[in-house]
Amino acid sequence: MRHSSEGRPRIPIRVLVADDSAFMRTAITRKVASDPELCVIGTAHDGLDAIEKVRALDPDVITLDIEMPRMDGLSVLRRLMSEHPVPIIMVSSLTPDGAQATLDALDLGGFDCIAKDQSYATLSIVEIRDELVAKIKAAAHVQIYCQAVPQVRETAAVTPSARMKPVAPSMGCRAPARNPVSCAARHDST
Repeated sequence: MRHSSEGRPRIPIRVLVADDSAFMRTAITRKVASDPELCVIGTAHDGLDAIEKVRALDPDVITLDIEMPRMDGLSVLRRLMSEHPVPIIMVSSLTPDGAQATLDALDLGGFDCIAKDQSYATLSIVEIRDELVAKIKAAAHVQIYCQAVPQVRETAAVTPSARMKPVAPSMGCRAPARNPVSCAARHDST
């Protein structure tokens, strides 16, 4: 994400909307663009299109659906976090609180998740507009840092005391991600 000379995110915040539903792309684009601090710089209709648009447009924040043709949203998230880290908000019918897709998205480096109603008749995007805009603005203040994680191999010479021990959940730490890239988000102090 590009920041101003004072270290704050640039305004307007540049957003890429990726969703396979033309209705949802249009609805999200209209709701995001209704805020003067946000600018939708492009839309993507599937996972591969999203990756191409990220490379071409360099957005500050991405809204990303999970279920898409050619490449699903979790695969897009995994690839972008290793190749072109950017804050990503998952907007999907597969991300209600506690769903495995939500946990997977956060584990892969997603900034946050918002559930959309599976029924377009309810126009749920209207209901989540304030939440979506707030999360996009919060994500714009985050810088994503990725680094390769060394692969650890156990051999017969390794003693049990030298093996990596799991971190206790009560310590407030997350287990390492399952993929070979570790992504950490850092909030700016401004």
